[in-house]
Amino acid sequence: MNFKKSFIAILFLFNIMLHAQFEEKKIETDSSYIEVIKNSKYKVFNEIYKFKDAIWSRVTYINDTLKLNSEGWTTKEHHRLGVWKEYNENGELMYVRDYDKNICTINPKLYPYHNLLVEKKNKADNLIVQEYGKEFMKNYVAFEFDCSAYLNDKYVGSWVEPLIAKPNNFTFNYSIRLKKGDNPIYLRIEFDKNGNFVPQKYYSGYAGFEKIERRNKKFKISKDKAIAIANSQGMKNDNTNDIRQYLFWESSKNKAFYNGHFKYYITNLVDKVRYKESEERQGVIYKFDVYVFNPWTGKFTEKKKMKSIEEYGKLSGHTTGLLPDVE
Repeated sequence: MNFKKSFIAILFLFNIMLHAQFEEKKIETDSSYIEVIKNSKYKVFNEIYKFKDAIWSRVTYINDTLKLNSEGWTTKEHHRLGVWKEYNENGELMYVRDYDKNICTINPKLYPYHNLLVEKKNKADNLIVQEYGKEFMKNYVAFEFDCSAYLNDKYVGSWVEPLIAKPNNFTFNYSIRLKKGDNPIYLRIEFDKNGNFVPQKYYSGYAGFEKIERRNKKFKISKDKAIAIANSQGMKNDNTNDIRQYLFWESSKNKAFYNGHFKYYITNLVDKVRYKESEERQGVIYKFDVYVFNPWTGKFTEKKKMKSIEEYGKLSGHTTGLLPDVE
């Protein structure tokens, strides 16, 4: 599952629900469930199909439900599919996004200072090519229009949100995958108001730059190869659903330009520990044996214990990423 995209889609729906005058209706048919959600700004129509991984979603403005905000197909994990168009309340087309081809075409009349975003994005592209090479950029990296612009650290817009002021610092997130369909890791590039690159120290979930001496900067690992090696190192599990693979960034937790290393993890779920904070709040600790590889060489480097924590209550919940299990 692509957690970041799912999170963004869920966050969009959550923002819709936050508006006042919330109302929700549900209808069941032979082939689908239909949700109609209304609030002070939007009317959302979702048809969730029972027998396929598909949702048809249509969002209109509540003041005039004939005015379209957006519509299109998603998976049940809220990954958008195909072409989506977004309109403002005046009925003007803001942008067209093709999620299958990774293309986003904005309406330049509605996006002041967009040329600055393009300029800085090209600078970020060049930095990736400089450090990892053109083939790495072509084979593993995609910019999925995930960026933020700021004026003296105040947020002013993004690739799809028109900038409300001329920005002077920028953040771009690039997805990195070994192959199409893999869950990505994200490489974050930030430029300060002087145009200088800002190494990431505190964003542990984001990759940075690794100093690689070899000329051919290519990952030499695959899931099948890594699982075979993990099996030879003692991994045992008859349930393949408990085995996952991740491209992972191990940060050096400093603000040097080269501040970490790519790793490839094979995780084997070995235990679940349930706990209760109170009658209304409880959680699960998932414990893993993790087999670690150098993705540049394909070599096995170590086995370690890690965990993730899922905690939930009546009004909120959260899930961590992989954490060291030192207990």
